[in-house]
Amino acid sequence: MIDKTKFDPKGFYDAMRESKSLLVRREDLRWTETFAEPGRPVDALLAFGCAVQHTPHLMLEATAVLEALGVDYAAVTGRQFCCGRPFQKLGGSDEAADLISGKSYERFMRYRPNVAVQWCGACMMQYLEVISSQADPPFDVVHVTRFVYDLLVRMGDSVPWKHDVPARVVLHSHEGGHAQQDTDAGYIVKILELIPGVEYAGPIEPPSAGAPCDLTGPTAVSVLNSLDTTAYRVAVAELEGQARARGADTLVTAYHKCQMEWSKFSSKRLAVREWMSLLAEALGVGYEDRFTTYWHLGDPEEIVHRSRAEWQSWGMTEQEALEAATRHFVPQYAADVHHCDCGGAGCGSRGADLLRSRVSAAEK
Repeated sequence: MIDKTKFDPKGFYDAMRESKSLLVRREDLRWTETFAEPGRPVDALLAFGCAVQHTPHLMLEATAVLEALGVDYAAVTGRQFCCGRPFQKLGGSDEAADLISGKSYERFMRYRPNVAVQWCGACMMQYLEVISSQADPPFDVVHVTRFVYDLLVRMGDSVPWKHDVPARVVLHSHEGGHAQQDTDAGYIVKILELIPGVEYAGPIEPPSAGAPCDLTGPTAVSVLNSLDTTAYRVAVAELEGQARARGADTLVTAYHKCQMEWSKFSSKRLAVREWMSLLAEALGVGYEDRFTTYWHLGDPEEIVHRSRAEWQSWGMTEQEALEAATRHFVPQYAADVHHCDCGGAGCGSRGADLLRSRVSAAEK
């Protein structure tokens, strides 16, 4: 049972700001975090929600994909554009949730979009409820999976593909949960089938210890957060075994929070990537997944060194950056994180090497 009295709204938003500050430079943002009166209407408003700020490479990729596909868009994220769902689920106040979602919806309307493209699955469900009572909604609300799929189909042969993405993938989704999640999963599979080089090998089951993105408690902690090193390695091995049985080298996630949590179980044999990252790579606009890289490093001082340009751009001190790196990128349940097959003792492969499978056809 979640104790809603322990929900800390300030801490909830500050955590996103902190981790984002280690992962992306202020000047690289392609989205708005503080509302200002838009200068003109846009065709599509990409509403990211809040928690995707923990994995800002996905935001960079999503905006770059829309640009590559010629979409006239604006993108928004953060507290002033929150759907209110965290307060409804964790904060114990439906009134606060309604007030927050109402204010965000008003800000959406100021962009005068033809369609509000929801990135976050929870936001999607929240705003579907908002418009369900309106006789004549000012814009359509669709999830990004449907928007992107429809766009790719309309463009057909004019999609500016740049690269084949040689990956055989299994999909983690929340199919079988909410009807909207079933719909999203269906569109993700269709998108994967359109990406040059990608082969879809079917769904994947969570490890026996549970799904990494099964989040509990007022701070939305993964149910696997208490694993010790042995249990962690068992979970990794189980996922690798499922993928190997399908001939797959990549586990694809459906949502940003899933990517954030499942990527912690990536390995040399099994990359974990959100579907948008595969699409961005095929269009030549991909970005490094620094979240996964830093999490697998598990070394706060090294993270601070590598991310200096990022945290300095946000005005953080080195001590603040070190404290943030310790909070966000040092695993609590793995004394020796699975860096590679030799555990890091021999080959020394770490971090970014985990983003792609390096397993040869013979090893499969």
